[in-house]
Amino acid sequence: GIIVHNDIMKSVLANQGFPVDKMVSLEIFDYLIPNFQEKALPQKEQAIIVAGNLNPTKSGYLYSLPESPTYNLYGVGYDESRALNNITYFGSFLPDDLPGALEGSFGLVWDGDSSETCQGTYGNYLRFNNSHKASLYLAAGFPVVVWKESALAHFILEKKCGLAVASLYDLKTELDTLTEEEYKEMLQSARQIGSQLREGRYLKAALAKLK
Repeated sequence: GIIVHNDIMKSVLANQGFPVDKMVSLEIFDYLIPNFQEKALPQKEQAIIVAGNLNPTKSGYLYSLPESPTYNLYGVGYDESRALNNITYFGSFLPDDLPGALEGSFGLVWDGDSSETCQGTYGNYLRFNNSHKASLYLAAGFPVVVWKESALAHFILEKKCGLAVASLYDLKTELDTLTEEEYKEMLQSARQIGSQLREGRYLKAALAKLK
């Protein structure tokens, strides 16, 4: 059998001739964290987290963000000479240390050179794939912000563990209209799913379906 990222990728592969009855959707990647320790609860007013490859060729949007909200960056390849006023760069961390280093309100899954939409090779790939970054944020206990047209948007909205926006220029309004109660519910859902990801539950479920 074949474990695919999600139902959208399953449809794409079916159109390429892969047998539908041999494919199982993972839904989201698991994310094992050794010796995980829950931190203090994040707050809605904190910065948006961006972790991963910050190189302008992959994450060009980071160099043309709207003035609000603020962002906390973690990773390699960041061009600090082009830093915006609403960005704080924390440097890079070893994979096992990164979850404990993250601070903010939501984790952001975005790719490409535009803040207005996800585009280019990396941006368009979000239409089909499960970003490993989303699993990092959830496993670390943070709700997520994803692109509305990404494959993961279906999972995030269904599980009520984050926001889906068409543009990062819409994010401030979304955050301003989000109530504290709504944020707490997203946070609770994110932590619940995060616990499952740290246990490898999604891969185990997919493997069980293949039998």
